[in-house]
Amino acid sequence: MSFGERGTLGELHSLLESEGGLLAAALQKTGSREVFAPLVTTGPRTSADPTGYAVVVESILEGYLLHYGRGRIVDDPDPDLRLLAGDHLYAFGLVRLARIGDLEAIDELSDLITFCAQAHATAPNARIESPWRLTQVFWANAVLAVAAGPSREQRDAKECARGGDPAVIEKVLDAARDRASELGLASRLEHALIAFQRTVES
Repeated sequence: MSFGERGTLGELHSLLESEGGLLAAALQKTGSREVFAPLVTTGPRTSADPTGYAVVVESILEGYLLHYGRGRIVDDPDPDLRLLAGDHLYAFGLVRLARIGDLEAIDELSDLITFCAQAHATAPNARIESPWRLTQVFWANAVLAVAAGPSREQRDAKECARGGDPAVIEKVLDAARDRASELGLASRLEHALIAFQRTVES
């Protein structure tokens, strides 16, 4: 079966299975679909290796889901093992990105992981109804930056996030939507946002 036939999550599943060990034993067959792969593969920065970037983004997303929710291809009821699996998938994606040689994307996705951790840790005190809503826009902004490079507005939105701006969700989302429109990727961005919401709610 080719990569195109099995999709990004199928490719990630196969790569993790080939590593063996506890993580391979916790893999599950799933009908879930990728969330951000279709968006990241259409940008000018990723055109030389779209498959590689798709696996990177979905690997890091799977790690994030294992830390704060439910994975799509990894199923382990033990919370400690889920956290370890999440850490492994973060590292798995970043190492593959290092092999591609994209240091800017490593910085972008490392920032994303940090933003997400802060969002989940501070949501109750910050009176955020759902940290998933906040991290959804962080993901959209970061994936677009990896795909096409960040706009000035995207960089400014990240600084707002670092500063704890209460309007951060709207600012980051507006910056991502503006950038997607410039690139002709508005519909792909909206599909990714919907897919993210469905994934975290399942």
